[in-house]
Amino acid sequence: MYYFDKDFYLINLNFKNLNLKLIKNIFIFIILILISIFFKSYIFLPLILIPIALDLILFLINLGISDDLYKKVMKKKSERLNKIKDSEKNDNYYLNEIIIKYELKQISINKAIAELNKLNECEEVSFAKVKFKIINAYEHNLELNNKEKDHYIKIITDYTPNSQINSFEKYRMFMLLGEYETLLSMFEKDKTKSSISNLGFIFYKYIILYLIYDKYNDTKKDLIYQKIKNFFFISKFKIYFDNAVSTYNSSGL
Repeated sequence: MYYFDKDFYLINLNFKNLNLKLIKNIFIFIILILISIFFKSYIFLPLILIPIALDLILFLINLGISDDLYKKVMKKKSERLNKIKDSEKNDNYYLNEIIIKYELKQISINKAIAELNKLNECEEVSFAKVKFKIINAYEHNLELNNKEKDHYIKIITDYTPNSQINSFEKYRMFMLLGEYETLLSMFEKDKTKSSISNLGFIFYKYIILYLIYDKYNDTKKDLIYQKIKNFFFISKFKIYFDNAVSTYNSSGL
């Protein structure tokens, strides 16, 4: 699987989970302050500071990409799909089933494409087909002809992402196809706000910008790299950055 897919998914998930935990802890902290004011005793406050510290420490230790973690996430998704009644199964169900089977390496990418071709055409299915075909071309160093590339670009351009993960996948496909100007234009319009839950997305957006400016030999890449370095207080981010640069530089598309 192409490098960014698993990495971005799990890093994004880590940050979103951390954000939810911090929100929960802050809510409990406020309740404890109110209790402390009522009883005129602040003995309760250290009780919440400990779990907050533990959440942050565990986040820093666990942040990263693990095949085992990714498999667990995909298996949980698969288990949720299996609970869906036959009468409630639709093309969205089968689409998710195909993607999860592929991610768990239960089917090949060619088998995934063949299964996708059986589904009724819709925006999500069309995008999934194009995504798998582009990744297949990348993995097997296949050269796309102009007609194929133009068709893929149209499908990706028309695709409206319904989540941050899907937005990233759209950016990633443009990157693989070498549509750098399109990406730069999209990033200029991007209004993603800085927050804990968005840090994974922002980090990878900066990586893509760095790679584009690097290909153009643009000095802006130095400014972007300085922004990326802000993430390096967690040393694992340096590994993700180096791997991403190495992967894109070896891309045959």
